[in-house]
Amino acid sequence: MTSPAEQETINRIIRVLQEVFPRANADNVTMDADFHRDLGGDDMSQIELKIALQEEFGIEIPDDYTFAFHQLSQVVDYILDNQTQAGGGDAL
Repeated sequence: MTSPAEQETINRIIRVLQEVFPRANADNVTMDADFHRDLGGDDMSQIELKIALQEEFGIEIPDDYTFAFHQLSQVVDYILDNQTQAGGGDAL
């Protein structure tokens, strides 16, 4: 079960995805949607995603992760883990 704080984090990530990926919309942004195949992303949008997530959540994402995210579920796991470990972002 997803807590209200986790759901708010997911909603924030979805808003970022909709800004970054050309084909992202409420109907096709699912936890397992592929950023390239399903949402129309490319390498540049992966870079934009990293920057947008850092700005949205106030966390640092290492360069190694720039091309590591392929699905919403991966981004959610990363953000939730790093907010909890760093004590930053939203309280969970």
